[in-house]
Amino acid sequence: MTKDQAVKAVHAIRALADIIIELAKASPLGGVPSGHVYAMFMAKLPGYTLESHQRLLDLLVEAGRIEVKNHCIYAVEAKPAFANN
Repeated sequence: MTKDQAVKAVHAIRALADIIIELAKASPLGGVPSGHVYAMFMAKLPGYTLESHQRLLDLLVEAGRIEVKNHCIYAVEAKPAFANN
């Protein structure tokens, strides 16, 4: 993979992450079913697999951007840098 390809891949992953977070925020239920997001991406993105979907969700959970409970994705509000715990 070239540097240009790597940069494009990072931008694509960021765009998918942003879509997931915005869908979760916009849901009147407070979260969005993971399977619905997977089906939407799978239908539009050649090569998008259940494994790649789960890895993307895992990365977002590890980054503290989402929570997944009972197969539903919830956005996590960012804490201020100097928030008291």
